[in-house]
Amino acid sequence: MRNVYEVEWKYYDAFYDSFTDDVEFYREMFGKLGVRGPVLELFCGTGRIISRLMEYDPYGMDISERMVAIARDKGLGERVMLGDARSTFAGRKFQAVLIPLNSIQMFDRADRLAVLSNARRHLIPGGYIFVDMFNGFPFPHNIYHLGDIVEWEGKTLVRSFVPRFYPGEDRVQVIYFYEVMEPYRKEIAYLDLYLPEREEIEEELRLAGFDVIDVYGGYDMSAWSEDSEKMIFVGRVADGEGGD
Repeated sequence: MRNVYEVEWKYYDAFYDSFTDDVEFYREMFGKLGVRGPVLELFCGTGRIISRLMEYDPYGMDISERMVAIARDKGLGERVMLGDARSTFAGRKFQAVLIPLNSIQMFDRADRLAVLSNARRHLIPGGYIFVDMFNGFPFPHNIYHLGDIVEWEGKTLVRSFVPRFYPGEDRVQVIYFYEVMEPYRKEIAYLDLYLPEREEIEEELRLAGFDVIDVYGGYDMSAWSEDSEKMIFVGRVADGEGGD
């Protein structure tokens, strides 16, 4: 069974391109914090977010060659680079780094620390980090239809998933089913997601050289609670810290 990103690059924009709640959250936060750019998005995928934040001089990094190619074809060009968020240096510094839409949850603690440390390496003194993730895993055991049925390149596309839980572990494996009609075909892929608690991410941010200045429970900037759907961390490079 293939990893989800070996399959989803073909369908990513069909399901996500119209989603802009996080974009508006970043725009509002940038105004609140005085962020003017440049901004780096790690795990930028096909450029959905940075293509809508051009006024902040955005750049992106992703490990998927196919997604980077799609982003560049959208007009982002060399603003998007191929790289591993755990180790690749983009060659310049930024005022803010974004880790969007649950991306950090693809990693265990050691790799999360590597991602966060690499993000700090990219920031100017006093720069900001934004980490957007699930607050736990919002789905119990069952089969779920994920997202709407969409029309994609003249065909009907359906996506559903089944979560596989591991008792005693902070990890869930999500098995995705992609079905394309007319003519019918199905592709199956998996994604492992880790489910750290708020306190764990706050500790990891501190270890990576950040002060946590706020945690939101949603894109509406609501305060975090145990019942929130999201955990959106806002951190700032700690005094005396900065890029290497």
